Amino acid sequence: MAKPLFHNTQEISVNSANDLWHCLSQVKVLDLTNEMGYMCGKMLADMGADVIKIEWPEEKGKSKESSIYQQIYDQENELYSQMYNAGKRSITINLDCEDGRGLFKKLIARTDIILESYPPGKMEDWGLDYQDLSAINSSLIYTSITPFGRSGPYRHNKITDLVAMAMGGPLFLTGDDDRPPVQTGYPQAYLHAGAEACVATMMALYHRETTGEGQLVDVSIQESLMATTFNTFFTWITNHAVIPRMGSSRMVGIYLNMPLVWPCKDGFVNFTVLGGPSGGKTMRNLANWMEEEGMGDETISSTDWGSLDFYGLTTEMVEKVIKPLDLFFSKYNREELFSESIKRGIMLFPVVSADDILTDPHLDEKGFWQQLEQSGIEGRILFPRSPIRINDEYLPLRSKAPHVGEHNEEVLRELLGISEQEFNELVKKEVL
Repeated sequence: MAKPLFHNTQEISVNSANDLWHCLSQVKVLDLTNEMGYMCGKMLADMGADVIKIEWPEEKGKSKESSIYQQIYDQENELYSQMYNAGKRSITINLDCEDGRGLFKKLIARTDIILESYPPGKMEDWGLDYQDLSAINSSLIYTSITPFGRSGPYRHNKITDLVAMAMGGPLFLTGDDDRPPVQTGYPQAYLHAGAEACVATMMALYHRETTGEGQLVDVSIQESLMATTFNTFFTWITNHAVIPRMGSSRMVGIYLNMPLVWPCKDGFVNFTVLGGPSGGKTMRNLANWMEEEGMGDETISSTDWGSLDFYGLTTEMVEKVIKPLDLFFSKYNREELFSESIKRGIMLFPVVSADDILTDPHLDEKGFWQQLEQSGIEGRILFPRSPIRINDEYLPLRSKAPHVGEHNEEVLRELLGISEQEFNELVKKEVL
């Protein structure tokens, strides 16, 4: 049975962000993932785990398969890699050679968690699959992130973010009902899978702390997305009804759409026409505001929103509500609508861009942004912290994203105690 990282799991006390960070700083993670698993390693690093990203030596021409700094001249893609690999260390190992695989196995003996996103069978071909590595370290947690899982008829199929969204279910719901499905504006599938993998890995870590047993964690990107669309499956199972695409609207009545996003002077705001106690209060307060501005509407003012049966709405009623709201919101900009809604108790929120978020006074006052140096960029850039706060403290960030192989000598000496001569020999053999 492995020696627990934490002396008594039931007595672990995390009173601050630093407590959690230092608690997990003993956890060693070897990260073999490409973009499919970036998020998992990042979340573990954010919580304090020592995540060591393993890359191919650049001169071996393997960087396209799994690399922090892919040879891409598109700055946006490089920044994506730097964002999701911040807080990690980086070493290079050539797993195509026997010496490289031997070195990797030595590291496994000193490792708590391995993350990998290779196609099913690739790690087995190298003799580095779960069965091989658990024989070296029985307490090892082996987390595998693959397109469709390690078993089943699709297990060898490749995937892109768009394919994952299509086969996982979300794509069918994205867009307007009278047009084909549309892709979300930014890749999401891999991020969902990485987050699910992190949660499962932490569960396996807790299991190991109580039993000493390692586990194989098998995460399917397709299945991680299906978990985001549960209501569609239950609607079909219970009512045999397919939830249609609703774009920026919500369904009311019998297949009637009520907008959720409304245009205003300088963009859009989110506002939901609702009933019940909270929705009724919002609608009454909005009706009063409209009347004060000389834009009152008889339908909105006279309707008892608190007891309205939304399933009984008619097309005529929906149209009568949409037109005056459209006209009223278009009179103001986002900040005017948002600030006045807060004062009046109206549930309305601005639709913000990245630029708006960077200058958001709320995030600025909380200290959400920090300045970090980034490779290839002069000076420092604003970098988002982990969204996790413990007792009003953000989790600290260990470091910026590393250069490929930046920590070769440091990690190998720290974990394996190799000498300078041994290190130079590995470099000479092109293992590193």
